[in-house]
Amino acid sequence: MSDSALFISGSLFTTDYLAEAIKADPAYLAIEVDGLRIALEKIAAAFPQSHKTNESQTEDDFIWPVLGALGWAESLRQQNLTVSGRDDVPDGLLFLDAGAKAAANAQQEQWKRYAHGLAVVESKRWARPLDRASGRDEATAPSTQMLRYLRRIDDLTSGRLRWGILTNGTKWRLYWAGARSVSEEFLEINLSRVLALESGDDLFADEATREHWLRVFAVMFCRDAFIKTGTDNRSFHERARAVAAFYEERVAASLSRLVFEQVFPDLASAIAGAAPQASLEDVRQASLVLLYRLLFLLYAEDRDLLPVGEKRYDDYALRHQRIEVGKRISEGDVFSASAGKVWAHVADLARIIDKGDASVGIPPYNGGLFAGDGTPLLDSIRIPDSVMAPALDALSYERSSGERRYINYRDLSVQQLGSIYERLLEFEIVRADTGALSVRPNLFARKNSGSYYTPDELVGLILDQTLEPLIAERLDGFRTALDRLDPKDSRDYQIGDLNAADPAEEILKLRVCDPAMGSGHFLVSLVDTLADHVLDAMAEAQALAAEAAPHLEYMSPLARKIEDIRATILRNAKAAGWTIDQAQLDDRHIVRRMVLKRCVYGVDKNPMAVELAKVALWLHTFTVGAPLSFIDHHLRAGDSLFGLWVRDAIDKAGAQGGELLHIGPLREAEASAAAMGIIERLTDAEIAEAHQSAATWYGVQSQIGPLDSFVSFLHALDWQNLRLPVDKAAVRALLDGQFGNPVEIMLGRQEPVARKSAAAKAGMTDRMKKQRFDANELLAAAERILASARALISEERFLNWQIAFPGVWEKWSSAERVGGFDAVVGNPPWDRIKLQQVEWFAARKPEIAMAQRASDRAKLIAKLKADGDPLWDDFTHAESRAADTARMARFSSGKPTKDPETGKSVPAPSDIRAG
Repeated sequence: MSDSALFISGSLFTTDYLAEAIKADPAYLAIEVDGLRIALEKIAAAFPQSHKTNESQTEDDFIWPVLGALGWAESLRQQNLTVSGRDDVPDGLLFLDAGAKAAANAQQEQWKRYAHGLAVVESKRWARPLDRASGRDEATAPSTQMLRYLRRIDDLTSGRLRWGILTNGTKWRLYWAGARSVSEEFLEINLSRVLALESGDDLFADEATREHWLRVFAVMFCRDAFIKTGTDNRSFHERARAVAAFYEERVAASLSRLVFEQVFPDLASAIAGAAPQASLEDVRQASLVLLYRLLFLLYAEDRDLLPVGEKRYDDYALRHQRIEVGKRISEGDVFSASAGKVWAHVADLARIIDKGDASVGIPPYNGGLFAGDGTPLLDSIRIPDSVMAPALDALSYERSSGERRYINYRDLSVQQLGSIYERLLEFEIVRADTGALSVRPNLFARKNSGSYYTPDELVGLILDQTLEPLIAERLDGFRTALDRLDPKDSRDYQIGDLNAADPAEEILKLRVCDPAMGSGHFLVSLVDTLADHVLDAMAEAQALAAEAAPHLEYMSPLARKIEDIRATILRNAKAAGWTIDQAQLDDRHIVRRMVLKRCVYGVDKNPMAVELAKVALWLHTFTVGAPLSFIDHHLRAGDSLFGLWVRDAIDKAGAQGGELLHIGPLREAEASAAAMGIIERLTDAEIAEAHQSAATWYGVQSQIGPLDSFVSFLHALDWQNLRLPVDKAAVRALLDGQFGNPVEIMLGRQEPVARKSAAAKAGMTDRMKKQRFDANELLAAAERILASARALISEERFLNWQIAFPGVWEKWSSAERVGGFDAVVGNPPWDRIKLQQVEWFAARKPEIAMAQRASDRAKLIAKLKADGDPLWDDFTHAESRAADTARMARFSSGKPTKDPETGKSVPAPSDIRAG
């Protein structure tokens, strides 16, 4: 655990800013720290610091005196938030001055007084846990209560009051309603530790360190920090967040440049050198996985998700390697070109994370990212320190200023890290004539992934606009259930009715998909947004029920499930001797994990983007003591724009004489929906459940595979745009069984064999009989069509939505589509589909891209063909694929098209919109 983590937590402000940059701020320097310490210690000395001290005494004798010492002179207590008059009362409302308080008191209705305040206060008994319920008398987590208050106040005041202070005396939290995730993005300062109030607290830091954090506490929670001043009309908090964000962006930009220009090429070259027989694609995959492993470890350790402060794990942590390597590079030391000390350390740590090691306090996290069988190449090679050390240093230290500055991954969001690594996804490794490796855009890449990056503000707006109506529906459903309660029914019966309509549980049934997820930017934010809504709905349901049916003492059934998951993790940890920080098993952590497993769906054409999205989501929902959630069933590789609905595929096959082909594969695939329900119900709180989720999904894949291949083959026929009579005859022969079992052929389990069967003859139309294609001629055409179809399926990665997500749709063979997603979010794939020559050649042969006239560029391109340059083949292939894509996009628009042979108008295939 870092020194900063002893005193602060939360992500509203970056650790780097709070630990260092804030020291230059005049407001920080202006704090009269000695007088403040004396005042706070006097308050603490007169207060009975005991877990038995109740909320009222903690509030009156400690919290409000501390607020007074911070300059808060004007306040109101217990102001009701609701128009209806129900009991919905934060503990306090803080004002700028007496004038603001007088203006508030002039309002007859208490809820209108909040528009005149600077911050709302919620206080709890001494040392009460802030992120979990504490029995029936404290059935709502205080942080959830604050979340709900801020949401309501933000609406009531039209955004004028957005700050909240939550405290149990020992810990003080600052919340901001404008955060992307209010439940996660707070600032918490451990005042008890700053003042060394508890036995042993004085051992954590020296006097200078505690003085620093006391200044931080004062400057963040004092009255002046909430006042908007200056020409920019911003508060101290707003300016501080802007300063911190500037540093974050600078570090992220520097890290991105180093990863692309140095780390990735160096690792790829070293892996290729260590495994000369490996394909360049295998080298690329291994290089990316190694980068993602390092990313995961750096982030997890800096966020204390791995027990870096625990003696058993300490010797195996990557942090010490970072520090040692950084120091040696600063001193100009050299690293061995044959020894692999860093490599061995990283490899051992990867195995520990994957399989677990109770002797060092680590449970098995079971993530595919660290599984040896996922990337066997990394288990068969060894990279020397001369490569690994500079790579680790580049990922660990920012040196653009000439000085070594530790990159604290605690300050970088998962979304920022995703955007850094996402840039690599559309690049490939190529080998020059000299044998050297280089990185260039992939054959089909038209734009870097960064071109599609969506700003956080827009992500939040899209999610809010999309989700809030769905959330409102579920809250309204609960209100309706309350209205329909029959007082004649037993308490258990009434509770059952309310449980069936519980809004938190209903929110967790939502299915939301990003069809172009990239590194998971939208999905990570979606997890936060839905988790906030779930927590808020738990508190809202309890408040609504307390008003309408207080005798029921209603509590969301989700609260019990959260407690069961927490108890399971703690029980397993105790039995196995794992190191668990119980503060990281709070309600918000467990709810985020539940949202991920149940609600989040994503698609991307790039398989490595899918893997990267998994890493981002795993990092963001990491739960100490529990394996990484199984999410393969919700994140799929495929092109969300192209594929077929099952009914459309059946109709296409029927038109070609393959009416009965689909029956067996369809029935087996439809049966997989039940298995998907099993996966959804598993919490993955322990390793056995995670294994069961994976095993069940592998069974589902075997069930849906034949139908998926059958449907994709039929879609590939559309792409080929077959016009020759022999090709059409060959397709019919393939589908009517003339060359063998069509499904087995499409799966690649059987090769087509020419034979004349009675069924085949009977299936021939009069036109085919007149054309008199012999069996070998048809076979040759069929083999050519099959080869082209397989190449298309491999390159374009068609996504057949119903089959890809078998639990989302029902009755696949029906003309009416039943089921779908509740919402589709994200930044959709956009671009002109036509290949842009300048853009394409810019990263491959710049002299062609830089030609001033199109005619000059055309001559240079023609010269590629004349010279036999391999780039000509790449270009013509990419141009052909772009043309096919454009044609299919038009063909899929729902407009009729014409059969090229007959000239007759035929209907276009249905579009592939989900939901």
